[in-house]
Amino acid sequence: MIQRQLRNAGVNLTPQPIIRTSPRDIRNFRKRLGVTQEVFAQMLHVNIRTVIRWENDTAKLQNTHKEMIRSLKSMKKNELERIILEAKTALYK
Repeated sequence: MIQRQLRNAGVNLTPQPIIRTSPRDIRNFRKRLGVTQEVFAQMLHVNIRTVIRWENDTAKLQNTHKEMIRSLKSMKKNELERIILEAKTALYK
């Protein structure tokens, strides 16, 4: 009964996949994308120093950035390529 009320209120009860955010996981994901720290920072709308801190374990990701990474991981290859191209274009124009 409570679950039905929550669903009717628009609460998502589907378990969300765990997004691994250890420094190694972040670095490995960035490298799988084939992008530099600078491009990855642009994709997530953060400063490059933030990405460096994440990868060096001197800062933790905020929930918004975890959600952004979750979205990136769920995208199809052509969508990811478009986002990477947009980030590179914004950096190098």
